[in-house]
Amino acid sequence: MTGMLLGGLGLFALCQLVHIAVWRVRIPEAYPLWLLGIFVVLPTVGLACWLLWLAASGSALFGPGLLIQCFGAWVLHGGLSGVYAIAYPGVIHFSPTTEIAKAIAASGTRGLRAAELDMPLFGAEHMVGMRIENLLKAGMIERRDGRLAATVKGARIARVFVSFRRMLALPELGGG
Repeated sequence: MTGMLLGGLGLFALCQLVHIAVWRVRIPEAYPLWLLGIFVVLPTVGLACWLLWLAASGSALFGPGLLIQCFGAWVLHGGLSGVYAIAYPGVIHFSPTTEIAKAIAASGTRGLRAAELDMPLFGAEHMVGMRIENLLKAGMIERRDGRLAATVKGARIARVFVSFRRMLALPELGGG
């Protein structure tokens, strides 16, 4: 059990180091694909190669116990990576909630009144413009004749989210 825990944490930490190293050199434009490669493909291929090498070399380490330990570590790593992938966009993109929290934290013990939170970051450029650029980069919308239009991919994804919100009985905007 300890081997699974340490192996999963170690695998995740190793992938984090690779992630940090790559991002320090250049932040990839298609970052979701890079995250998939770093946190899914790399550890899966790495573990498989290591196990194959142990088996081929006739190592005494190789056996059912090691396979179970590796599988448990791989599952733990997958869970940690999944949570990280869900949280990652909130870290790298503009978030009004994060900006409010930063402003309040920066005010120290004196605090802030809600009216003092009228920040230039909440203008249309940041609130709408950045999201439009993200949707364009993701191929979910496109510019047509000076207008923004959903692509087939974007319309499909929007329908899934709307359907899911309806299934949960959430209001059309916010509240969930």
